[in-house]
Amino acid sequence: AWMSSQAADRPWVTLHSGLPTLAPLIAKADLAIGAAGATSWERCCLGLPAVIITLADNQIPLARALEAANAAFWAGTHLSVNKMSLKTQIEKVLSDSENLNAKSVSCRRLVQGGGLQSVSDILLLCEETDLIIRPASVNDEELLLRWANDPLVRKNAFNSSLIAAEEHKRWFYRRLRNFEVQKIFICETVTGLPIGQVRLELDQTEWVIDYSVVGYARGRRLAGGMLRAALRELKNQVGCVVVVAKVKPANVSSVKTLIRLGFEVSGQNAFEMCFKHTL
Repeated sequence: AWMSSQAADRPWVTLHSGLPTLAPLIAKADLAIGAAGATSWERCCLGLPAVIITLADNQIPLARALEAANAAFWAGTHLSVNKMSLKTQIEKVLSDSENLNAKSVSCRRLVQGGGLQSVSDILLLCEETDLIIRPASVNDEELLLRWANDPLVRKNAFNSSLIAAEEHKRWFYRRLRNFEVQKIFICETVTGLPIGQVRLELDQTEWVIDYSVVGYARGRRLAGGMLRAALRELKNQVGCVVVVAKVKPANVSSVKTLIRLGFEVSGQNAFEMCFKHTL
């Protein structure tokens, strides 16, 4: 009743209630004002940027993440925002249409609307899951950086420092240009769920292999299938070659995976184990 009376006094305001879905309204809007709860994902899926106000402490991490992803404007907490500060924020947002459009694109990139399919795909992942390999493209830069800075990936790397975005960009585009001797393969399920990446680099006469599996796919014995697919593709492209893998002795899962694939230990010290395999 209170909201109805407020809307009635403001002819420029339309009050909607009892709608079966908000999707049509969200799709037509240019900007939303709301909290940083679960509705954020619906707004992002339909490309609607928002000025968000956090109503509880558990919404603050999401608000920060959305703002960092260029998908929302965080006005502050419900305790810090007032009528004038919110008015100023909204006017600033609406005056910059280019930034608003960029945020709409970021929203769609962040939430693509296939959540149910992705969750079911993840739950059903197993050693028998069909996998496909494709070459990396410029669209994979952000994905590969996120995978590269995964805590377990950094722990298993010989250089465990986090990788800066600019450094990764230079590395990535250099590899894309040198695809004949530096290959990056993305592994996915047949439904497009990313599983991991395999990198191969020619070092004189041998190909050095490195790989990682995304967090939700670990422990499902998928690394073997991914590596088999990548090595099969390498053989199709360059013929029979020797492939070398170097891992930390403490990386037991990779050691077991390589041995199952037919790699043999060719050298070992306290810091690394070297494996070789002829395709």
